[in-house]
Amino acid sequence: MEYSTIGPGQEISAEGVVYDKGSVYGRLQRLTDQRKARGKRYKLTTIRMIVFLAKLSGANTPTEIAEWGNHYQSEVELLLRVKHKRMPERSTYRRIVAYQLYESEIERLVGEYNQQGEQGDIYALDGKALLGMPKHEDGTPEYALSVYDVTAGKTMAQIAVGHKESEITKALEVIPLAKIAGKVVTGDALHTQKRLAQTILDEQGDYLFPVKENQPQLYKNIQALFAPDYPKPGFGKIQTDFLTAQKVNKGHGRIEKRILTTSEMLNTYAA
Repeated sequence: MEYSTIGPGQEISAEGVVYDKGSVYGRLQRLTDQRKARGKRYKLTTIRMIVFLAKLSGANTPTEIAEWGNHYQSEVELLLRVKHKRMPERSTYRRIVAYQLYESEIERLVGEYNQQGEQGDIYALDGKALLGMPKHEDGTPEYALSVYDVTAGKTMAQIAVGHKESEITKALEVIPLAKIAGKVVTGDALHTQKRLAQTILDEQGDYLFPVKENQPQLYKNIQALFAPDYPKPGFGKIQTDFLTAQKVNKGHGRIEKRILTTSEMLNTYAA
């Protein structure tokens, strides 16, 4: 078991281990302990660190986490500078994981950490099924919706959505958490929604969403606008504001041409 939460600048004092704010342990110390004082045997940070390390090792269920903790008890005690007669039981992990507040707090702390340092200009709304999590009664997995920096390769904000269909409403909550000012937010056609577009603009960002049949009227309008113009005899072509960019790639025995045409003519009509 090779890992360490102690980094440069940290030290062991008479009061215990002093962790810098950037460490995993230091951030977990900022979680709000929702448990009652009576019967509390283990520090919340200790339990969460065991869960964190166990999941990194492939343990997902409370039973697997408890078994992992018992197997590596001596290493955990040395690493965290704690001493217990026995490690937490399965029921302890199950109760801690059940607190939804911890989930949202951890997501916020991770987002704050990732928002430091270099960032790219393109953020992607990315919904995905969560592996290693209990499934719903109907057998469907838990889903999370994240705002992902495609250049830096890190998640800027994430929020639980339950079922995939809930992404539309949860997107309105996750966007403000990601600090998207000056960024371009992309997503699939599911997120081509007026309220989300306005939320992104309100946060000083821009967006690029595809339009498909889930927005039937807008889809038809765009098709009609960009359809070839064949004027009737005696009538001229309709004046447009089209701007076109073209790129040609050669490789693998073929020539690939990409053409992008833009227009603002539907902006007011489709608002």
